[in-house]
Amino acid sequence: KYTDLHCVLSGEEKIGVASLSMCKVEAYDADRDFFVAEAVSEKWVTIKPNTALCLFPDDVHKVKVQVQKGTPVSLKKIVFKIPVEMF
Repeated sequence: KYTDLHCVLSGEEKIGVASLSMCKVEAYDADRDFFVAEAVSEKWVTIKPNTALCLFPDDVHKVKVQVQKGTPVSLKKIVFKIPVEMF
C-alpha cells in the first residue's frame, strides 16, 4: 500500500529488487509494510549519496547489503513511505 523512496545521505548500499510475482511470500506484516519472501530472481542496485531509488508495492526488496562483501560501510538514509493513492 506504499511506494518507498530510499534516499542515501552518506555511505552506500546494495539493494536486491524482485517482482512480487517472482517471489514465494512466506509472511506479510501490514503494520510495518514488511514481507518475508524468497525471490526466484532479483536484480541488484547500488545507491550512493545524492541518489534515490523508488520502489513500488510490487517491488520486493532486500536492503542493507554491503556493496563489497566483507567491507562494512556506515550508511545514513531516509526512506519515505508514500501512500499509493497519491500517484
